[in-house]
Amino acid sequence: SDLFRKALDRINLAVEMSVFDNVMGVFKRLSKRCGLKNAVTATNCLTGNDLTLLADVPAYFPARDLPRNYHYVGPLTWKAGLPPPSWWPPQKDGGPLIYVTMGTTGVSDFFHVACSLFRASGFKAILTTGGQAVSREPADGGLYLEPYMDGDLAMAECDLAVCHGGNGTVYQALAHGKPVIGIPTIPDQLYNIRRAEALGIGVMLSWKDFSANPSKLLDVIRSVLRDRTFYVNASRFMAILGARNAPVEAADIICSHLGVQ
Repeated sequence: SDLFRKALDRINLAVEMSVFDNVMGVFKRLSKRCGLKNAVTATNCLTGNDLTLLADVPAYFPARDLPRNYHYVGPLTWKAGLPPPSWWPPQKDGGPLIYVTMGTTGVSDFFHVACSLFRASGFKAILTTGGQAVSREPADGGLYLEPYMDGDLAMAECDLAVCHGGNGTVYQALAHGKPVIGIPTIPDQLYNIRRAEALGIGVMLSWKDFSANPSKLLDVIRSVLRDRTFYVNASRFMAILGARNAPVEAADIICSHLGVQ
């Protein structure tokens, strides 16, 4: 029943929090050393005493029974403000354009494999390496390699994004109505891309599966491009995010709390 499932969810959350807090016991030790009345733990260290601003939207990450001093403000994504690369705009020639970005936490082996994969695929692709060393020679103009570039610029031009599943990158893609394929390498990315899957705006490809058979990424890309449901769902989130202005909302809440006009 729903009640039983909700009870199990609460028990599971309590167990997870307890295990995590005890594994990361340094927070409790420091709290005791500093004489704090309310101990800081691994699961409450990112909350504020007076205000906690959630850089999310309820449609993506809903929460129950939030305290009154918790406020959703919408995603705060990185605005690079970098000038376009010298080759901009990319030559799409009527075909799809794939944006591949693994941030600065990407596994270096991924970029070398991905370059070879896309050079042989026939897909046009923009690949940012996060500053990791990869040959920047293009293959017939079809593969554009940059250490960094303006993510919003690339998202606006691409048809879908391949990423590590990080919250900021997924929100950046959704702000432009583009679905994502996530190859997570750390737990929070895994959790995030699973949520994207549940909402029908993304697909997860495990690092293990990608490593065993890199061409599987191309299969997933083709599958997402064919299924317009992903684009309908991503467009719905684009409308939701377009109605938010996270920096302004956050500033207004802080100013209101401080009594500043």
